[in-house]
Amino acid sequence: MESTEESTSLKPRGPNSPYTVSSNVRLIHLNREKRLESVRLNIIYCILWILLVAISASIPFYEWFMIDEPECWTARYAHIMVSVFVAMLTAFISAILCILNCITRISISIWRLNFCTVCFILLLLFSVANFLLAIYLFSMNTCYFAQITPADRLDGISNWFHMMSLKYDLKIVAILHLICCLLSFAIGIGFAIIKNNFKYVRHIDQD
Repeated sequence: MESTEESTSLKPRGPNSPYTVSSNVRLIHLNREKRLESVRLNIIYCILWILLVAISASIPFYEWFMIDEPECWTARYAHIMVSVFVAMLTAFISAILCILNCITRISISIWRLNFCTVCFILLLLFSVANFLLAIYLFSMNTCYFAQITPADRLDGISNWFHMMSLKYDLKIVAILHLICCLLSFAIGIGFAIIKNNFKYVRHIDQD
């Protein structure tokens, strides 16, 4: 009786055996879950990407139209130009990457995996650049409190936002750069997760 049970338990499992079929079903289910997770992540990061492009693109417009001229521009010209350059570069490159991501989001090719790597690296670089710039601008005195912008410039201004932009000119720019830093970091980490999911799905498909 024992020899019969042993021989049965040691019988090789064929491709159609219940064990093999259940294993394949489990792999297919995991594969589907990974695909759905990748799609959900893509949707979330596309929304974050749109916010990143919108906020980084708004920084130059804020500096051009809301920071007081000519006093503050003359005193902070180099800082404003660096801020405009970083913001425009972040917005432009992020917009291109977002479009390419939307076009290739279904693909699980080697090109897609490399694209995720490039996005991860570029977005982390943007995150570091915006973070360093935000910290530097935070450490500076605003033009108003450094008495570069005349105090009487606020007289007669009833617009609350205009008054705040005159008082805290580059502090507000620093906050916007910090938001861009956080969004870039979140999207970059997301692409590392998406790449890992795609590598798993690709491995299952090849099996």
